[in-house]
Amino acid sequence: MLRERFDLVATVHEEIARFRHSYEVPPTKILLSPRAFEWLLAVFREDQRILGVSPIDIDTWTYTDGKSQLSIVIDEMLDDYTIVVR
Repeated sequence: MLRERFDLVATVHEEIARFRHSYEVPPTKILLSPRAFEWLLAVFREDQRILGVSPIDIDTWTYTDGKSQLSIVIDEMLDDYTIVVR
């Protein structure tokens, strides 16, 4: 189970913003553990059901944050609390 008080969605947005600020370009990839991806997908499926929109397109394995589109990469070497953007 993911750590209490760990907000995966907020962490994803923070890491994307940090990358943009550091490199002055948007990232192109987001690396997640299989479990983190499953959790994020569940959250966004609920958004899709309630709001009609989701930033994850499972058909193309992309995540859109409004400013950029990132390829989703599942990395089994990452722990559930590590998000890597490149």
